[in-house]
Amino acid sequence: MRILITNDDGIQSEGIYALARRLSDIYEVIVVAPDTERSGAAHSITLTAPLRVKKASMPGIPNVEAYKVNGTPADCVIIACRALDIKPDLILSGINHGYNLGVDVHYSGTVNAAMEGAVQGIPAMAVSMKGLTSTDFSAPAQIAEELIPEFMRSGCMLFNVNVPDLPYGELKGIKYTRMSDRAYCAPFERRTDPRNVDYYWWPSRVEYDGCANEDNDEYWTDNGYVSVTPIMTNSTNEEALCRLKDRQAAKEE
Repeated sequence: MRILITNDDGIQSEGIYALARRLSDIYEVIVVAPDTERSGAAHSITLTAPLRVKKASMPGIPNVEAYKVNGTPADCVIIACRALDIKPDLILSGINHGYNLGVDVHYSGTVNAAMEGAVQGIPAMAVSMKGLTSTDFSAPAQIAEELIPEFMRSGCMLFNVNVPDLPYGELKGIKYTRMSDRAYCAPFERRTDPRNVDYYWWPSRVEYDGCANEDNDEYWTDNGYVSVTPIMTNSTNEEALCRLKDRQAAKEE
């Protein structure tokens, strides 16, 4: 099986190395990732500038073919599949530094790189681990390896996987669960530059409003479990659509 690995932290990140290192002994692995960090890029693509692809090396993993792209995570998937003609059987995005829970999936370059794969009809899985300063990604890499057979049998096109920052032996198990409803609520940090002009930084400490005590990804990861959430690429609200069509039909009668 051929696996395309990408991320939003950049080709130099420890998370992508851990994933490539773990899987390259079992599968044919090709890495196509941004040349710099692109966290928060969501599903953006580059339309007004050229995309440049350069051959890259991954020290210590000689059997992995790798490329870096001066674009977004979604760009990397598009370039890999349409320009480099890689034709993967599976796309893995990650391992991301930090969770992608609840509303994060809308902002995350990691999740949306996987979503781009699913849009193209390729099964894809996003893998993230708690902790922006984490350096040991061996546990989420092992979890990803273990999930691949089940994922490929599931008939799902897209999994969002979040792994607590714990040694593999301390993880309590895997929970298939929904996204939480948490949303960012911390105010931006207002600062003043040397010219006395105000500017704003995203908060260094992010706070959330959400449902931390329900069956969702936030609850289970807080309690030491790996959360796995199947995600759909079609955002149509089918219930609302049926209701609106029924109302329209009633008016036309």
